[in-house]
Amino acid sequence: MAQSYRREPEEQYQSVSQRAKRTTTNLKYLPRQRQAEHPRWLVGLLFVQRMSILSTIGLASAVCVCLAWITYIQQEWNQKLVEKQRLERLGREIENQIPPIEQDSLNRIPADYKKATPGDDIDIERSTPRTAPLPSPTDTGEQQPEPLPAGY
Repeated sequence: MAQSYRREPEEQYQSVSQRAKRTTTNLKYLPRQRQAEHPRWLVGLLFVQRMSILSTIGLASAVCVCLAWITYIQQEWNQKLVEKQRLERLGREIENQIPPIEQDSLNRIPADYKKATPGDDIDIERSTPRTAPLPSPTDTGEQQPEPLPAGY
């Protein structure tokens, strides 16, 4: 036969209440003390402590952000510097490949040589457009028209 370990609800209530009565009679309570008010100077110091903690966290995070930004800028700067040095090296190599202009060749320029200026443009009038003659209706179209000559 299986025994039931389940108590009836009334038995549970009675046992709990009896235990509660026993424990309450044996406990001795300390008298409740009213929470003492702190002096104003102590309240002020506690407030300053809380604010200094918050400001320390804020400053530390700002320093971390600034250091990250500085590191990023330095990397960009170094990349641009390497690119500039590469271009300067390439420019020197190109200059070394070009033969130098000799003074004799500069002296051989004619005396009446005039450099071109923007005001020296040559104006050419526009000619009428050339059109190909239309084939007559008697032509079967098997003959190809001669190409027009280029030029003005």
